[in-house]
Amino acid sequence: MNRVVTLTLDGDLDSGIRVTLAWGTTDKSAEGKIMSWLAPNPEIYQLYTDWQQGYRSLEYFYRKPRLTPKGVYISSVKSCEQLVDELRNTINQWLNSRSDGFDQVRDQLTTELSRHRDTRVLIQTDN
Repeated sequence: MNRVVTLTLDGDLDSGIRVTLAWGTTDKSAEGKIMSWLAPNPEIYQLYTDWQQGYRSLEYFYRKPRLTPKGVYISSVKSCEQLVDELRNTINQWLNSRSDGFDQVRDQLTTELSRHRDTRVLIQTDN
């Protein structure tokens, strides 16, 4: 039987995200369901925006590399790498927080994915 895990996300980074995890087989209704919350974290959106702007600014350097001083290029790449590291760390801290029971969702998802080799993961969201 084919396994399926559905992760439903509802909300936004400003007000928090309701998370629903359902799992089972494709030919039956869900065997289990867990609901939880991810706390508000508007900092993630700001970090993402900063990284996106830094990444897009690199496009100029790749298009006209001979006209760009080496120091500017290297510092821009390093800056972009620092921004993505900060974004990654902030998202990981947010997802690893134990607030509002999200750890149960994370643990159940990990269990389902490690227990069954062929599992489809569906992610549903309105935005």
